[in-house]
Amino acid sequence: MKIAIVSDIHANIEALEAVLEVCEQKNIERFICLGDVIGYGPNPSEVAKIAKEKFDVCLRGNHEEAMVTGQHRFNPYAAYAIDWTRDQINGMTERNIIGREVPSMMKWFKDRQTFNLDSRMLMVHGSI
Repeated sequence: MKIAIVSDIHANIEALEAVLEVCEQKNIERFICLGDVIGYGPNPSEVAKIAKEKFDVCLRGNHEEAMVTGQHRFNPYAAYAIDWTRDQINGMTERNIIGREVPSMMKWFKDRQTFNLDSRMLMVHGSI
């Protein structure tokens, strides 16, 4: 099985699309993300949707941790980016089975793990 491991996408939709295009050409069957789907970049909503749909494993990086907890030690520019991203993600909704719009993406971010142990592979964002 061919596996792609990605990390630190930071809401860069153009870069993610380019990587996914190469992965498609190489017949990648499984996608693992080691965290930081959001942060800095201008497309957190679009990147989050792709990550939720496509990645088999998607860890919570330090930028997701800062977004969901409000706790961080980022410089003022990175802190502003996290606050802006939180507003974007909080505004995202999905339709439930009866067609009602419900907030869901923030829950997906909150539910993600900071590490994953899969068979003999330990996955982390920065370090254990």
